[in-house]
Amino acid sequence: MTTAPAEFLTTRHGTLRSALSRLELDALLVSAPANIAYLSGFFGSAGTLLLHADGLHLFSDTRYASVLADLGRDVPGLHAVVVRPGQSSVDEEIVRVLGELGLSRVGFEASHLTVRRHVDLTRRLALAGRVVELVATDEVVLRLRAVKDAWWRSCGRRAGGFPMSLSV
Repeated sequence: MTTAPAEFLTTRHGTLRSALSRLELDALLVSAPANIAYLSGFFGSAGTLLLHADGLHLFSDTRYASVLADLGRDVPGLHAVVVRPGQSSVDEEIVRVLGELGLSRVGFEASHLTVRRHVDLTRRLALAGRVVELVATDEVVLRLRAVKDAWWRSCGRRAGGFPMSLSV
């Protein structure tokens, strides 16, 4: 897959952080695969991204351990969290990281996070004694993706055209 260079990812992260600030959110939990790929270059089938003021955490399972390690080196500010079956779950790790970071208002992609997962995250946060308000957002990343950066536009000039998994 074609991934944007680090400097473009950093710009995207900054633009999203500005949008989150306007929404009075500390972070955004990204679960739409195309949005995760746009922000991190991760094209796996199982992943969740948490973007916050100090960086981003990418959560996935052991199938993607080597990919996560590579992204952890290549993407500025990215912390890869590999979840091992039987030891933890992605949602348990999200709750742990939210607590460590002390975040209180966290947006989530309402059109991509299931009700069941929202209920589970809310329950896990309460059980862990974390006071975190989960706030539904609507197409925050999609709006950013609609404005094509120079890297994206250059993809159309190269053979093969645009990366299909990232098209709007």
